[in-house]
Amino acid sequence: MINAKMGEERPKTTVVVALDGSKYSEHVVECTRRIFPKADEVTLVQAYGYSPVPEQICGVLGGPIFPEDEVHETNQTLQTLAKEKASKNLRKYSQQMENLGRKPDNLVVMLAEPQEKAKYALLKYVEKVKPDFLVCGSRGMGAMGRMLLGSTSDFLAHSASCSVVIVKGEPKAKEIDVDVLVDEGEENAVAEGKEEKDSS
Repeated sequence: MINAKMGEERPKTTVVVALDGSKYSEHVVECTRRIFPKADEVTLVQAYGYSPVPEQICGVLGGPIFPEDEVHETNQTLQTLAKEKASKNLRKYSQQMENLGRKPDNLVVMLAEPQEKAKYALLKYVEKVKPDFLVCGSRGMGAMGRMLLGSTSDFLAHSASCSVVIVKGEPKAKEIDVDVLVDEGEENAVAEGKEEKDSS
């Protein structure tokens, strides 16, 4: 993008926002819009999971209770339902951000559990697309496996190669309360600001 005053090209700012379907996710979306009002590219992501039915459930006599093909079909259905719910969540957050004046550029859902924990799936995605910033919540109580609880946000903050913004707590009237952890992973700064009107 060209700076009209200086005639110079400024770096493109890309932001990935990790969400989990909890009530805190709406707060994360709102804060993302406030903190990055002029981001060039915003991507909303959700790592979804499900609890599969074990392939070998034995009865009293030692034989399987359910045929293997039925178990496989059931697990496929569970995965599909979990993916659909995650997609629905992202469409909701996309509409929320659009109502705040900025439509997201990308919506991404990815399978996590049972194959791997959500934090590892998210880290793989972030390292692949290499955004400038990753935004996530410090708390999460969603039905998708409590994805963004403290251990996950801490893991991402210390493992991701990009700067990580951790949105704290629940929505407040006119405050933003976030932790910003830069690339080196050792320099932490707490940013607190008042709500601003959208100038875009």
